[in-house]
Amino acid sequence: MTLDTEQELASKYLTNHSIIIAGAGSGKTTTLLNKVENLIKSGINPTEILVLSFTNETVNNFIKKCKYNIDVFTFHKAAMMFLNRNIDIVDENILDDTISNFLIKVPDNLKRKIFHVYMGYFSVYSAKRYNKLVKDMNSQSLFNLLKNLCKIIKTNNVEISKLNSCKFSNNEKLIIYCVNIIQNMYNKFLADENFVDFDDIIIQATENIKNCENNYIRVYKHILVDEYQDISQIRFNFLYELVNSNNAILTVVGDDWQSIYRFSGSNLSLFYDFQKYFPTARAFFLNNTYRCPKKVIDISSKFIQKNNIQIKKNINSNKTVYNSIKKIFVKNKSESLYAILKKIPTNKSVLILSRNNYDIYAYINSKLKFKNEKFYINSNLLNNVRYMSIHKSKGLEADCVIILNLENSYDGLPSKKCFSIVEKIIDIHEPIKYAEERRLFYVAMTRCKEKLYLIINKNNPSKFISEI
Repeated sequence: MTLDTEQELASKYLTNHSIIIAGAGSGKTTTLLNKVENLIKSGINPTEILVLSFTNETVNNFIKKCKYNIDVFTFHKAAMMFLNRNIDIVDENILDDTISNFLIKVPDNLKRKIFHVYMGYFSVYSAKRYNKLVKDMNSQSLFNLLKNLCKIIKTNNVEISKLNSCKFSNNEKLIIYCVNIIQNMYNKFLADENFVDFDDIIIQATENIKNCENNYIRVYKHILVDEYQDISQIRFNFLYELVNSNNAILTVVGDDWQSIYRFSGSNLSLFYDFQKYFPTARAFFLNNTYRCPKKVIDISSKFIQKNNIQIKKNINSNKTVYNSIKKIFVKNKSESLYAILKKIPTNKSVLILSRNNYDIYAYINSKLKFKNEKFYINSNLLNNVRYMSIHKSKGLEADCVIILNLENSYDGLPSKKCFSIVEKIIDIHEPIKYAEERRLFYVAMTRCKEKLYLIINKNNPSKFISEI
C-alpha cells in the first residue's frame, strides 16, 4: 500500500495509545490496515490483535481488505465472548411494541398533553395537524422521538438520578416521564421472560471484565477501533475495561466532523476527551483527502468549522474539477431532479441524498419514475443512480452527488426535529444551533468525487445555503 506521510506516521506508531483524526476521504481504512501489517511485522501475533467497528457491513469490509487472520468484530460480538451464560436476545420489535402499547393505552388527558408538548417542541401549531395527531396515536414522529430517547438513555447508561438532576423544561419533563414509563414496561418484560437486549450484552460483559468474571483467555495486546466518533457511553465503558484488563495499546480512528448518530446514542464528548481518558495517547491527523474536489473540501470545511467545538483541521485536496458545485434554485421540485439526471453522463455514478427517506417522492414526475429503489427516465433504467438518506450514505462516495430538500422547513435541512433534550441527557453543549444537522450536511457534501448539485427551494431556502 502506498501511504502519504501522515498515514505512514500514524500507521507506524506502535508503542502507545493513539487517536487518528481523519478527514473525509483521507484513507483511514488504508491506514488501519497498514497499522495491522506493521504490528505483525514487528512480532505481534495476529491472535493478539482485535479490530472493533459498529456494523456488520464495516466489519465485513475490513475483513475482505485485510490479508491477515485477525479478530474483527462488532462491539456486540466482542462482548458475547465475555458472558458467563447462554442468553436469549429479545426481538428488536419488542421495544416498538412497548411504545405502541403505551401510546394506545395512555389516558386521554395525558394524551392531549403529550401532543401539545410534541407539537410545540417542533413548532407545529396547525389545529388540523393537532387533531390528526391526537387521533393517530402511532404518529411516526412521536414514536421515533420516544424510541430514540429510550435508546439514548440506555446506550449512555444514564441513571434515573441523573435524569432527575437535568434542567429540563416542563415540556421536556413530560416527555421524559413518558420515556420512564416505557422503559419500566420494557425492562419488566425482559426480566419476566429472562431476555436481554443488545445493550444489555455490552453492559453485562463490561461488568464481567471489570470483576474478572469470565473464562475467556484470549489476550489482546493491540485493540483498534474504527469510526470512533460513533462511540456511546456503554461501548466506551466496555472498551476501557477491555484495554485495561489486557494492558493493551489502543488505537482509535474517526472524524468528529462526521458524527451524525446522536439519535442512536453516540456521545461526541468521548471523542473530544480521548486524551483525558488515555493521557499518554498521541494524536495524529490525516489531512489529505483523495475523494473530493478542492472547492468542495474548502467550502465544506469552512462551513463545518463555524461550530467552534469541532476539532480544527486543515483538509487538503489536489483534485481540481471545473464547476464542481452547482446551486440550483427551484420553485417546482418535480422538474428539478429530472433535469439534472438527464444531463449527467450515464457512465457516472450518482448518489441522491436527502434528510428524510420520503423526500424523494416530491421530485418524481411522469418522465422520472422511482420504483423498487431504482430510477427510470422514460422507462429507461438509470443503472448508476442510488437514493438514500444522508445517514445511510456515510462511508459511500459517487462521481456526482445531488442533495434534495434544501429548504427552511420543519423537515428540511436543517431539520427542526433536533431538540435540546438530547444534549441535556448526554451532557454535551454545542455553541451553535443545529450542530448535528450541520455535520449531516457536511457528510452529504463530502460524498462527491466530481460534482455536487444542491437543489434549493427558491422561495424558502435552507439557512445553511447562505453560509456556503
